[in-house]
Amino acid sequence: MLYWLLSHAENYDLVHTNTLFSPLISLVHYICDIKNVPYVITPRGMLSPWALRHKSWKKRFYLHFIERALIKKCRAIQALTQSEADYVIKAKLHNTTVVIPNGVNMQEFETSIRSDFFEKSFPEVCGNKIILFLGRIDPKKGLDLLAGAFARVRHQFPQSRLVIAGPDSINFLPVAKSFFLEAKCLDAVIFTGMLTGQDKLSALASSDIFVLPSYSEGFSMSILEGMASGLPCIITTGCDFPEAATAQAALVTDINAESIASALIGCLNDPETASE
Repeated sequence: MLYWLLSHAENYDLVHTNTLFSPLISLVHYICDIKNVPYVITPRGMLSPWALRHKSWKKRFYLHFIERALIKKCRAIQALTQSEADYVIKAKLHNTTVVIPNGVNMQEFETSIRSDFFEKSFPEVCGNKIILFLGRIDPKKGLDLLAGAFARVRHQFPQSRLVIAGPDSINFLPVAKSFFLEAKCLDAVIFTGMLTGQDKLSALASSDIFVLPSYSEGFSMSILEGMASGLPCIITTGCDFPEAATAQAALVTDINAESIASALIGCLNDPETASE
């Protein structure tokens, strides 16, 4: 790809890159710079405080010696949230920052989606209250918190099931399962792997509650999909979506198992208010 870009970069009016702290992307920025091709950067949450603390010494080194100079040479930074834009400005990384959040195609959610597609693949969900986690199997997603929260939920609602739908690209699944095993609720957790297309929409249609207990997010597509599906959504302050709480469109909890459990139990106790 780099060889191709060296030969063809000047054929383009603009290059748009996504993420930071990636040597490949840094080389793309460098090629654009030497070829005088303007480029725009979307960090995708990589500048959040949690993300910078994760493997912090490597990122501090990389930011100081490589990334910062290349960031300053871009035409603009597209932030997904206002807090991300504020950090870019505070850190003096760039003077031109534009907030453009993620979005979803609402037409996908306006048609009637059949829940039985998902129920046929995972019959153990039938007749139960389904809590859906939709996202990568990753340390930052807060599955350790969700394990403790769901254990409390199961104590009050034995018919509840937790569906964890998402890819495991870093082999974190055994650790994630150990959280639920330690919390003594693994038997009620269903790991589906990554769901796409009709399978994902059917899982959303089959669920009663959406939950994302993350320590940090750029701007989660799955939250938007949960909201677009009309599900009661429970997210943490780490999801960086305060507008959801302001609009009373989701429950935004503190980043701990007790707060997450309280929100889940509240929704299950009062499904009418949760639906509203």
